[in-house]
Amino acid sequence: MVSSHIQSPRLRSQPLLGLACLLFGLFILKPGAARALPRVSDVDWKLFYNQLFALEIRKELKAQGANDSVIDATIRQYSGYTPLKFNEVLTKVLGANTSAEAFKLRRAIYFDHVAQNKVTNPSFDAAIPGNIRSSPLVAAYLNRIQENRERPVSLQENFLTSPEGENFIQAVTKAQGGGASQQVTLVLVPGYAAHVIKFAIFPEMLADANRYWGRPDGRPILAERGLDITYEAPSNFYSRGEERVHPFDILTPSGWELGNTVGFNAETADLLAKWIYSLPQRYANSKFVFLGYSKGGPTIFEMLQRHPDLKERTAGVITYAGVLQGTHVARFGREQISGVLGAKSIADLITKVRSKTAEGTLEAIAPFLTAFDLSAVKIPRIKEVLNSYGVDTTSFDANSDRVLDGRELREVVDGLVDLEPLTRARWNLSYFDRSIVAPGTFIFNLTAVTDISTFASNRISGDPLGPETSILAPQFTGNRQIDWSKFSLDAWFLYLASQPGFKMAPGGLYDTQVDLQHTKTPWLDSSPLTASLTAEEVKILWDNPVIRDRVSALGVRSFEDFRSWPRSKLMDADAASNIGAFDLGEFKGHHWSLFLQAFRPPRETSADFAVWQFPRKAMMRALLQTFALYNLVQQT
Repeated sequence: MVSSHIQSPRLRSQPLLGLACLLFGLFILKPGAARALPRVSDVDWKLFYNQLFALEIRKELKAQGANDSVIDATIRQYSGYTPLKFNEVLTKVLGANTSAEAFKLRRAIYFDHVAQNKVTNPSFDAAIPGNIRSSPLVAAYLNRIQENRERPVSLQENFLTSPEGENFIQAVTKAQGGGASQQVTLVLVPGYAAHVIKFAIFPEMLADANRYWGRPDGRPILAERGLDITYEAPSNFYSRGEERVHPFDILTPSGWELGNTVGFNAETADLLAKWIYSLPQRYANSKFVFLGYSKGGPTIFEMLQRHPDLKERTAGVITYAGVLQGTHVARFGREQISGVLGAKSIADLITKVRSKTAEGTLEAIAPFLTAFDLSAVKIPRIKEVLNSYGVDTTSFDANSDRVLDGRELREVVDGLVDLEPLTRARWNLSYFDRSIVAPGTFIFNLTAVTDISTFASNRISGDPLGPETSILAPQFTGNRQIDWSKFSLDAWFLYLASQPGFKMAPGGLYDTQVDLQHTKTPWLDSSPLTASLTAEEVKILWDNPVIRDRVSALGVRSFEDFRSWPRSKLMDADAASNIGAFDLGEFKGHHWSLFLQAFRPPRETSADFAVWQFPRKAMMRALLQTFALYNLVQQT
């Protein structure tokens, strides 16, 4: 089943973990690689991005009247900058003898005061060499950033009409050779279970773009019934609004436009290409930058492999928590289910017990899925708890029926296979080379690192800026009703789903769904395949004739070479002459930090809900301005 998917993908769909589990660069017109990349490689992109992230946090908090001590503490709370490469971080943390020691080492690395002082330094000299800073294009761009360094920024301000936004648009749409401005469109590609999550990723910046073009703020929802949501067609929604000069826009697919998003990447990749082809004529000449979140990361690369005509239109790719090298949770889950079911499928089991009620069916199959803590499986438990608090949970029944009768749960084993480390390694070694993108295209990686204390109160975590009470534990109002503004369904699901992963993630370096190493492209990874694959899995790859031929051409002469070589060398390290693969590093957050809140109480239950207190808009402003600089540096 795995090899048929990788070597001759079929348009199948099948799901993966569950609603709570596994979820979830800019760039520009590409000149000849030989001239551009040596210059862009001279920039410390990780440091520059983190300096901008810290700066944008500071500007937001200044608008809220925060003092310097609160601002500095907040930057330390979310910024995870370290000059160490991620493989160096892994090696250092894995030198611990106990989990407690590993925890202390992680915190020492990501809370290092010297490193933090580098990101709060007002000068970009350490990140950008002088010969690049002196370029007129780059100098003008950086000067404008510095001019607005002390300007408070309200969260309600539209970035695209702000001084920083105007500076960004001018830089990001600067065409090569002094020609007319190029059109640039950022496409946010969501991850696992996107078709049943009606709320967008990075909603604040997406709303800015929609308002800028005269569209409604949110996603184009026409109707919804439980988990089934009907959206307006992209050809209609993105034709709305003002007809103006089209320098920059932000778009995102919605719902079933990407098919069963807990299924194989092949189906989602083909549907993403179809979605791009169906955009209105105003985007016909646009260059695309794809931001892939979670499962959206490998989906983008599979789309480019399956639809090579889109490579020339792709200026860059950025991944946020992308499942680029798989996840141990997927392997563990597939093995556990397959070991219990044998030759039977989840679909067979559901059909056999479907004569029961939805709740009874979920109870019957729960033993096969205990490792995943799927929200659907936990519905009886959740209902029992919420009912004891006087919450009407009748709407949960429709959702549980929807999951049981739909494709998601019935095809869970097939979906798990696609995100296993073995499957992703096979795909990467077969397709992820210099030809995956056009020359000059860049790939930026961004990764979250989570402390389990994220889910605790400040009394437990020791974080003075953390919540007074854990958002995992229901709090009550004066009339004994749940205070939904302090209780998060997201946190409940995410915490339950993340427990097996924290146990398996090397050094505990984990974002609650994917471990640190697996979110990086193989070009950035200097560890051998044996660091994340079993001996049997490595042998399966070596015995694949396509892979054997490719790595042999790179100088691999034996199985021992294959086992021990850095995977960056197995991926054709010389591809750096064609693309720019850069790591923007890590931040302190988690897999769902880019949501305001993915799962919320039913509207009839409460209009209030807890939110993830993460500086999403500051992060996006920093990302956009980083990508704009990339375009200018290419032209120096």
